[in-house]
Amino acid sequence: MSGGDGRDHNSGAHDTGGNINGGPTGIGGGGTNSGDGWHIDKDGSLHIDITEGNQTKPGPGKEGNGNGGDGSNSGSSNSVTVLGNSGYVNMAHAGVPAALYPVSGVLTISLNWSAITAAVREAIIGLDAYLGDVLTRVAPYAGRFLGIVIGSLWPSQIAPDPQLTYNLKDPQVDKDNPYSVIALPAELVTAVPVKDIPKNTTVPARVLAQAVIDELAKTRPVTITPVKPTPVPVVRAQKTDKPNVYTAQVVPGMKPMRLYVTAPKRVTPEKSQVMPNRTPAVKQYLSSPDESRSHHAILDFGGDHEPVYISVTKQLKPEEEKKQAEEARKEWVADNPAGVSKVLADLSTLINAKNKQLAEKQQTLKNKQAEFQAFLDKYQNAIPFVKNGVNFRERERTFKAEIDQINADILSIQKELTDAAGNKALNEKTLAELNEQERNQTKTLEEAEKELAAADAALSKARALVTEKEKQLAVKQQALKSKQAEFQSFLDKYQHAIPFVKRGINFKGKERDFQAAIGQLSGEVGQQEKALSDAMEKRSKAEGKKKAAEDKVRTKRDEKRKQPGTATGKGQKVGDKWLHDAGKESGVPIPDRIADKLRGKKFNNFDDFRKKFWEEVSKDPELAKQFSPSNKNRISQGLAPRARNKDTVGGRRSFELHHDKPISEGGGVYDIDNIRVTTPKRHIDIHRGK
Repeated sequence: MSGGDGRDHNSGAHDTGGNINGGPTGIGGGGTNSGDGWHIDKDGSLHIDITEGNQTKPGPGKEGNGNGGDGSNSGSSNSVTVLGNSGYVNMAHAGVPAALYPVSGVLTISLNWSAITAAVREAIIGLDAYLGDVLTRVAPYAGRFLGIVIGSLWPSQIAPDPQLTYNLKDPQVDKDNPYSVIALPAELVTAVPVKDIPKNTTVPARVLAQAVIDELAKTRPVTITPVKPTPVPVVRAQKTDKPNVYTAQVVPGMKPMRLYVTAPKRVTPEKSQVMPNRTPAVKQYLSSPDESRSHHAILDFGGDHEPVYISVTKQLKPEEEKKQAEEARKEWVADNPAGVSKVLADLSTLINAKNKQLAEKQQTLKNKQAEFQAFLDKYQNAIPFVKNGVNFRERERTFKAEIDQINADILSIQKELTDAAGNKALNEKTLAELNEQERNQTKTLEEAEKELAAADAALSKARALVTEKEKQLAVKQQALKSKQAEFQSFLDKYQHAIPFVKRGINFKGKERDFQAAIGQLSGEVGQQEKALSDAMEKRSKAEGKKKAAEDKVRTKRDEKRKQPGTATGKGQKVGDKWLHDAGKESGVPIPDRIADKLRGKKFNNFDDFRKKFWEEVSKDPELAKQFSPSNKNRISQGLAPRARNKDTVGGRRSFELHHDKPISEGGGVYDIDNIRVTTPKRHIDIHRGK
């Protein structure tokens, strides 16, 4: 592996991988890294040796730390020099995170997609079908999603990161703001045909590379995840004055990224070609609280190169990652308390299965070691002729390789068991905390209503954000439409003009300017469409949280109705058409004669009060004569009388008791002067604010 101390350039700034061994239950650990070979020219220029996957091969070089060579390697290797003033260049391998620092505010990346063979490309694109198959077998828990475990996409024998990528002593290097970049074939990310991608401002993505939360490791890796259709902006990469060097506005608010793309060429497969894992490990992750830190784009190179998906994610300091992981875990538990028990049940099943698998592997190891020992006992001290006859050295190597592989499998299973045990302990602790909270639940109705008020405010904010994004999108769409119309008018006037006229107005230059402006606006429209989609998703979540808060308030109100109390109040005088106005205003009052019967009496709950109320009404001759025979029978049993059909709603067919001042606002549950009789329809309208 080329690399080394690098003439005081050794920064250790390299991309660390995530967990290799893992499964859908969230088990994972270990890690591999992406890497690039490098060397430094006499003039101090940094070169990155470009490869397939993240396997480093020698590239052309002049002097310094690294494999030089004459550049005679296959098309899977190339060398990238520092591009103008863009700073240092790092390689975005297919599906492997690359660490970047802004240099003079610019992120620079190299895409060597021409070196990817058809077989490698097919394998990467095939991940979509693989992830879809996994989702049919293992549905993620509510509030979670599956992601490819970092480091498991490419073989672990691929060389690790070099210790040099940037000179962090260079003041132009913004070492406090690292980014992670992942590039993928557009065909993996979207089902839109490649030829049609440039026609759109956004395309629906089915796979994204985005920041997620690993709750066990308390980290925030970037991983490839299947998602429901999500709009991704199509960004036109603008040509520069250097061949195959482009700029593209991927991260809003930053200077455009600088991109180096190798020229298209045929690549012949090598015998030792490194292939991506077609069935990489997957696990369940939590959603990162700051999804907006991952920026996505489909780069359109105007037909010079095939479109490429790119994801750029702002990296966090370890302490920030830990804090976010804890917050995400806390939020998930609050939203999905039942999910903790589900995770524990699945972990128990997994641990049992892995223990069985471990025992089988250990027995296989024991048998293989015994077989190897018997072979050694028989042939190790034999004469050379006999050894050659049994191919001793080759069989010895085979035995050792098989034993090494079994040991590796055992270590892998043991790692999964260790992580599963850690995950189980985490969820057992969480479940115990939830049970303790439930036992010590002292939240009042007022506290529940404060939660509802906060949820309502958050929803209002989310709705306002959607409105704002809709307006911003409309402005960008109009700007794009106007620029396209201006360009078309220009073409109509000069496209078929004679050469002299075209040269006089600098036709080619203006045409390029129009195309660049339209490409820029098209990308901005796509970004606004993505921003609107994100805002609408936040609004949906806020609506869900408000509904949950409303349910809590409703539950607390019901709890007050279930508490015992003593009736108070005087009631009011009523006439011989007492319930005729029950469908108007706030309903009709409790008759004073009934209030006299109920006042001072204790009731176990409000249902008990309601039953006694109607029984007393049935005993009052003046009131009872106002009811039909069937309703007289009902009220004598403590049941509310039936209302007219036009005053009913669905299954709510009987007169109801309504608290004029809501219980949540301090209205007395058993205060007769606070209770009105209404029809079901009117009761519903009252609570709707009508």
